[in-house]
Amino acid sequence: MQKQLTEEDLKNMSPEEIAKLQQQNCIFCKIISGEVASKKIYEDEKCLAILDINPANPGHILLLTKKHFQVMPQVPDKIISHLFSNVKFLSKCALKGIQAEGTNIVVANGMAAGQKAPHFMIHIIPRKEGDGLDFDLKKTQIPEKNQEILRKKIRQKTNELFGIVDKESANLNSKPAKIEQKVVDAEFTEKQSTDKKKTEEKQDSQEKQSEGKSSKQQKASSKTSAEGKKPNLDKISGLFG
Repeated sequence: MQKQLTEEDLKNMSPEEIAKLQQQNCIFCKIISGEVASKKIYEDEKCLAILDINPANPGHILLLTKKHFQVMPQVPDKIISHLFSNVKFLSKCALKGIQAEGTNIVVANGMAAGQKAPHFMIHIIPRKEGDGLDFDLKKTQIPEKNQEILRKKIRQKTNELFGIVDKESANLNSKPAKIEQKVVDAEFTEKQSTDKKKTEEKQDSQEKQSEGKSSKQQKASSKTSAEGKKPNLDKISGLFG
């Protein structure tokens, strides 16, 4: 007979021991091991797909991870990718196999989201027009100010997890001064460079214009000087009668 665990026993257990205990008491782990019978649809080394014994609609499929995970954040990326690749395949099978007109793909991630058993799974629910299954999401109105607060909080955590650094994420992480200064300095430096280039081009243009005027004046002066030096033949002929 298995010993009844107390709260004190649970407090003294390591995370690994707790995970093992959860697995031992998980009905879906027993289904995966074959200890409990199920209506199997598909199986590979990472997952098992079975028919739900209490379906939302006929053909309701549960896709289970073979290793025990409670919620999605615990599932490694490679397994998540594998699961959703199979979801695509199983959804198509439901559409073609029982002539479903659509499917709902549902993950109840945590008790607050309606998760009933502590084992991560994905629901593939076949749909038909007028089947009476209500999946309409409640519509709520949230003030613009509150929406912006929510957006910033989620964006901050998204940037942290994806390793994204941008101007807004820097502001959200309370480091605006340094990054903002870089932006300002870059803009100021670029403006200085542009202004300097324009000034140099203007000076070159003025110098060329000045050189052009000087050259014309020199030519005019040379012409006047040459005309001044030219002998007056009328005066000379008068001197010699």
